Amino acid sequence: MGKPVSHEVLGFSLEVSTIDDITSPLKNLESLHLCGGGPTAKEYLHAQLECGFVDVCGRWRHRKCAQVLPANGACQRCAGPSDNLRVHQAGHCSGSKEKEPA
Repeated sequence: MGKPVSHEVLGFSLEVSTIDDITSPLKNLESLHLCGGGPTAKEYLHAQLECGFVDVCGRWRHRKCAQVLPANGACQRCAGPSDNLRVHQAGHCSGSKEKEPA
């Protein structure tokens, strides 16, 4: 989602000499679970977090997102910023100029 993932994490070898060197990593790739990110950016139009960004799919994602997970869902870092986003959204909507803690 806009961040590189090393070939080792994906189970790819840089050396290819047989068909199996290609098909085996592709099977591994099919079984990977990727972080789904946090809440959608539409939910928090005016929020800005230093610890996160909006990815290409329009979801908030933590800058230290795990990306590859053992199961479906979102990593703990991406699932966690909802409270901070609500605080930032409320501060913007109320006209508050004070910076809320991230």
